[in-house]
Amino acid sequence: MNTKKQKTGKRVQKRQRIVFVFMTAFACVVAGMAGLGRSQDVEGYSTSANCQKSEACKQAMEAEEAAAAAAAEATASMNYYQMQVASLNVEIANLNLQIASSEADIEDLNEQIAETEAKLKIEQNGLAELLVNMHFESDAEPITILAGASSISDLAEKATRNEVAKQQISAAALSIRTAKEKLEEDRAKVEELLEGQKQAKSELEKTKERQQALVAKFQNDASSYNAQVEAARQQQREAVAEFCKQNADACGRSYNGENTYYWQSECPAKYRNAFSYTTWLNGHKVGGQICECVSYVGWKAYEWYHIYLGLGDANTWDDNAKLYGYNVDHTPAEGSIGQRDFGIYGHVFWVEKVYADGSIDITDYNWGEDGRFGSRHLSAAGARAWNYIHLEQKHAEV
Repeated sequence: MNTKKQKTGKRVQKRQRIVFVFMTAFACVVAGMAGLGRSQDVEGYSTSANCQKSEACKQAMEAEEAAAAAAAEATASMNYYQMQVASLNVEIANLNLQIASSEADIEDLNEQIAETEAKLKIEQNGLAELLVNMHFESDAEPITILAGASSISDLAEKATRNEVAKQQISAAALSIRTAKEKLEEDRAKVEELLEGQKQAKSELEKTKERQQALVAKFQNDASSYNAQVEAARQQQREAVAEFCKQNADACGRSYNGENTYYWQSECPAKYRNAFSYTTWLNGHKVGGQICECVSYVGWKAYEWYHIYLGLGDANTWDDNAKLYGYNVDHTPAEGSIGQRDFGIYGHVFWVEKVYADGSIDITDYNWGEDGRFGSRHLSAAGARAWNYIHLEQKHAEV
């Protein structure tokens, strides 16, 4: 009895391990699926307003937008096939569980068959002895049996006992044979199922390889398009540099502004890489992604007015500011935010000082697509090209 309980306990433990392994594999797959298609909250490329004044730069901007759209499409396709692969991984994990469970069933059946065969051997020996005895008794002449009986009732009892023994022997033999045949049949069925599962798993592995090949293709496509995006951005920077070289006053003269950015020690190292993150203070979002223009002006808004601003990409700040009740116009003021919608994501800066002639000193981050601090002086004409978000009327709001 103890041995049987120990075997049963081992079987239960084995099945528990099988389920644990499957659940662990399934959790990893689900976690992988949860991560697919997730994009980082990055503000993106902010091109110069002067790009609008250069035909070469505008053409490069159009090329960038087309390449970026193609890259996004390739990435979406890649994510779709990654989801397919993840789904297949779940199926494979399920098959592995079924196969392992079937193997455990086979092991159980083999043990039961071995026990039955051992029991059958013992009973067969006993049956052989009974059959021999019964054979000799059955071979006796009826007159001899009658002579050996002490009475008619004794004769009837012997005959009845003989018949009952025959029936018991026949029933026991049949029962044992039936049980053994059933166990053999069950084992054959499980082994057949196991073989089918192994074939299915093999087919799924082949399908997974095909899917991964497609993922690799779309990854290469996305990388190619992203390279085109970067090339177009470089053309824009070069075009703006050439324009500013020929039109120095339009680009603004030098101004040495003070960098008070809270996260300046992390820039530009964490600009657009795996360590990039959204800036927060006291549980509130401050602008957006670290080393981006929106994060910088979000910090300045907190520094000046102790308010928390997180209004999306730079090209949405004017519209979202109006929704929050801030005044937005084309008149710069000290402590206001300059904003434009140009490029893919737009740009924002902080107005440090306004002069009598309408020119302004500004500071910002990521003006040159490099995640760095910048400061410059804009002429009155240049300043009028921007929208300005005025925060002073809500300076007490937290």
